[in-house]
Amino acid sequence: MGNYYHTNAIYRYLDENPHPLFKFPKGNIWALIYGDKDTFHPKVLILAAGVKADEPLSNSYYEMYALLNQISHRSGVPFVTILFRTDVTQITEVAMAKRDGNFANIPLPELAKKLQSFHLEMNRNPTKKAINSESSSAYMNWQRGNLGNRMIAVDIDMFKISRQDVIERFYELKRSYFTLNQWRPFLADYNNFRVVSKLAQMSDIQFDIVYNRKTKNPCFDDPSQVRVFHVHYDQDIVISDGRCMTIHDFMND
Repeated sequence: MGNYYHTNAIYRYLDENPHPLFKFPKGNIWALIYGDKDTFHPKVLILAAGVKADEPLSNSYYEMYALLNQISHRSGVPFVTILFRTDVTQITEVAMAKRDGNFANIPLPELAKKLQSFHLEMNRNPTKKAINSESSSAYMNWQRGNLGNRMIAVDIDMFKISRQDVIERFYELKRSYFTLNQWRPFLADYNNFRVVSKLAQMSDIQFDIVYNRKTKNPCFDDPSQVRVFHVHYDQDIVISDGRCMTIHDFMND
């Protein structure tokens, strides 16, 4: 998972062909779920946003805030916002707010303790997953290096809402060099899927994985065709076999 606003083909497609029912984080914004590694239970929702000094919060921030706040109300999972600076080489503190919207500056050594108050099991062991080469976020790098390997941090890549602004579906976006017929969700990602699926069930929301292919020669991230897998951990078939369709049909399904 990840916020690849400038490179993900489906994000680019939506930028060029706006659809009022599809929402995704733009810029330095992440819609995060922190969950328990043993039970896969979501413990807290995090809206992480990178900002420059004296820069106003973006429209995407307010859009994602409303969506995560809705999920929190529907699921009962707590929700906090974390703002971090993007115009400094290193961050030493963040601004954190709970649902009341009152921000307080918190030094990084204290941030893990604040997050631990949501009953997350943490340690200082290095995380098994290496830092993604596409990551440019100081907060995400801090998260990977300091929260340990006893919790799962996963982001929601995209949302589908109703015309009444009710969230209907979460999406995990995946891409690789395999053909649509060859690719299947990797077992290494299943724990992440479990956390998102549990949150979806608690919120009465559907959860799908959307795969598109990219090619090396020529180098092209192709959004025109996708394969959509439905995920539900309470059913006998946890991840469906997937349906291939055009991106137009997917957007209008």
